[in-house]
Amino acid sequence: MKNVNSINELIKKFEDIIVDEENLITNESVVALKHVVTGKYLSSNKDLNYTTGSKFQLVFAIMERMNIMEVFIIHSITITNHRQLITQK
Repeated sequence: MKNVNSINELIKKFEDIIVDEENLITNESVVALKHVVTGKYLSSNKDLNYTTGSKFQLVFAIMERMNIMEVFIIHSITITNHRQLITQK
């Protein structure tokens, strides 16, 4: 990074980057989620749910290349535990 002469300037530049990028994913954004360790894309099937616990939609990592099955839509629906709902397109 150029023109940074102090830790305070570095922190300010970092904060500016964070502010610029925090609004990139918004309500109704279409995203792909990639598992960092395996490099595989997360996938799901709207008809498969966990049978115990939360009963939420099952999510798994199987593909190394993204296809339409790995696309999700972000919704701003607040559900239990204050998590946002992410559904598959």
